[in-house]
Amino acid sequence: MNREEKERERGLVLSVDRDNCAETAAKREYARLAEEYLRGSGSLEESEYGYRLDLLREFLENTDFAALRGACEEMLRDVEALSLTLFRDGEGKPAFRVLPPGAAGGEDAAAGRTGPDRRSGQTRGTG
Repeated sequence: MNREEKERERGLVLSVDRDNCAETAAKREYARLAEEYLRGSGSLEESEYGYRLDLLREFLENTDFAALRGACEEMLRDVEALSLTLFRDGEGKPAFRVLPPGAAGGEDAAAGRTGPDRRSGQTRGTG
């Protein structure tokens, strides 16, 4: 199993629907994890909180949410909700895959990598 496959297994899954875009879901998960960590009420190890909070922070700072929102809206015409799996790619950069819940992948998936392309309005594909 290569590094990217291991990271996908460790991925963070966010729920996206017609009322909650990926950006909102990521902000809420970040706030939930930060509060849980600060209160000491969670079940994750400190290193896992750090990993997840850093991943979410980088995703929020570097993603072209207008492009992602457009891709999600297109997919949400056919389903009620989507699962956005956030992980680090083989280079350690945040990447994501969007699928209907329970789907295994394929043509219906939207995938991307966050990074400098955000400013140009492009989402680089990972799939």
